[in-house]
Amino acid sequence: MNKYPNVDLLRAKARRIDNGKVSYEDGDIPEYLAQEEFVKYFGLKTMVHCLANYVFKKSTLKAMGGFPDFPTAAKSDTAAAIYLSKNGIVTTHDVLFTFRISNENLSSRKGYDKNIREIADANLMFADWYENNFGCIYPYKPAVEGIGYFSMARMSLMESMSYAMQFKKRGYYCGIKPLLTMCKNWIKLHL
Repeated sequence: MNKYPNVDLLRAKARRIDNGKVSYEDGDIPEYLAQEEFVKYFGLKTMVHCLANYVFKKSTLKAMGGFPDFPTAAKSDTAAAIYLSKNGIVTTHDVLFTFRISNENLSSRKGYDKNIREIADANLMFADWYENNFGCIYPYKPAVEGIGYFSMARMSLMESMSYAMQFKKRGYYCGIKPLLTMCKNWIKLHL
């Protein structure tokens, strides 16, 4: 941190273990990213998303009022990391953190399925939070739509359509193609 004294956020490169095998690992992430560059990584670049590999500057985290309060805390870590990257973010060169998926973890399929409505609500809240705070820096539309596709495929068809309409009211899923993609994902998971 001596090299970047103004940075409020340090991130260890990470890998994700699923069923005893590496399922995902951080790609080539520069040592230093300005906030505008960092937000591009969420949903669009190869980056393991979890909270435990971040080190937040305590005074800055307190000044922002702590982590945003989203249902099941889904996307709270992402929102805090984006917010605290205002002075840039430093990422380690090597993978220093391993994140194991388990059935008890919210990020597991069982965790998602058990909490899908709360997670979908959190995704909507995160999309609103992001648009209000950072939408002018970097549009997040493709990532939000991808998050929605994943969540809605795990709901009943009627619930999926209801959430799709909530996303549509916010300017996502314009035209017929996104709705067809949502239906295709739902059919693949349920049939």
